[in-house]
Amino acid sequence: MLYWPILNYFDGNLDAAAELLADPNAVPGLSDGGAHVGTICDASFPTTLLSYWCRDRTKGARFVPEWIVSRQCRATAEAVGLLDRGIIAPGFKAEGFETSTTDKAKIIEQLNQSFAYAEAAIQSMSNADFAKPEKKLGPDANDGDVIYLMVVHNHEHLGQTIAYARFNGITPPWTEEAQRKAKTAKDAAAPK
Repeated sequence: MLYWPILNYFDGNLDAAAELLADPNAVPGLSDGGAHVGTICDASFPTTLLSYWCRDRTKGARFVPEWIVSRQCRATAEAVGLLDRGIIAPGFKAEGFETSTTDKAKIIEQLNQSFAYAEAAIQSMSNADFAKPEKKLGPDANDGDVIYLMVVHNHEHLGQTIAYARFNGITPPWTEEAQRKAKTAKDAAAPK
């Protein structure tokens, strides 16, 4: 996997980036602005693909919006093995998909379903499944590497979520529990 954003403008234009985007093996689905803001913020990536690469680019060829949308949706889903997603059609998960919600209970339910799905998929894998080659990630990559990347990536997001919560005055439940235990121990050890 190659991702060196600072090199995409090396020649004073984005021709190299256009060549990468046009490659049928490229998956332009990165939009991960939350966990990596210390080095890069990719939150605008999907919008930039549509606005700049399809509409606003004046230097070089532009992409057809339908093609970019299919790359962002279907190609990204296929790349991670979600073959029932990425298309709004009968039989696909996007049919009737609710695009957003602010209902806390629904958000928690969707997150729990997502983690349960990932956990069930991982638990069902055999050692042979983990060793299965994953050519899209490189010649020596395998499905075990994909799981490793998922775990590391989720930990980055957990760290960012904890920092965001603490910044907003929210103490994570495990910290509250540790603080209670420390206070109990301190109170028990204090002279009476």
